Amino acid sequence: MIRLVQVVTISFLLGLSLPIFAQESDEEYWDDVGTTTRDEVSVAESRAPGMYFFSLYSGVSDTEGKNYNPGYGWGVEISNKFSNSQSISLEVTGYQKDSQVALPKLTRTKVLGKGIFHFTESESFASYAALGVGPVWDTLSGSGTTMDLGVAPSLGFEVPIGALATRTSLGADAAYTFVGGGKADIFALNGKLKFGF
Repeated sequence: MIRLVQVVTISFLLGLSLPIFAQESDEEYWDDVGTTTRDEVSVAESRAPGMYFFSLYSGVSDTEGKNYNPGYGWGVEISNKFSNSQSISLEVTGYQKDSQVALPKLTRTKVLGKGIFHFTESESFASYAALGVGPVWDTLSGSGTTMDLGVAPSLGFEVPIGALATRTSLGADAAYTFVGGGKADIFALNGKLKFGF
């Protein structure tokens, strides 16, 4: 069942990225002096290269192939948009979960450096893909903490919020983290609240 949820979720988010292959809209509007300007201009001005963003994540995480229940996930991220289509970020995420059988409680924490490519960005919708790399810490109750390398591709989208659209957006993010050292991989599906400054 978890596999089916993962496939459906990733397929849905991948579908959201397809507008990159579509032709740009020719919709225009007249400004105060009677010249035409594309509606993407205000987005370029409001989320111009050089801006920083702070994001909060909240959702569910699942440990692949292990006898653990899906657990609540949390996260924070700070990012810098250094060009119109690319950003870099530092993400800290984690979750805690109980076992379905008599196994110790698992707490996992990730710290990832990420590269982000923005597929689309308009007044009402934005989509992106990202790749994160960094350490993953596993803490088992009564057994100490171990660390391994994690690699996490992800897909997501954002929707600007009304009058706050130039600085604030809501969205969702699906990520699959491959963990080294023979440890179980992680699938995470999160809601996202993003603030620009």
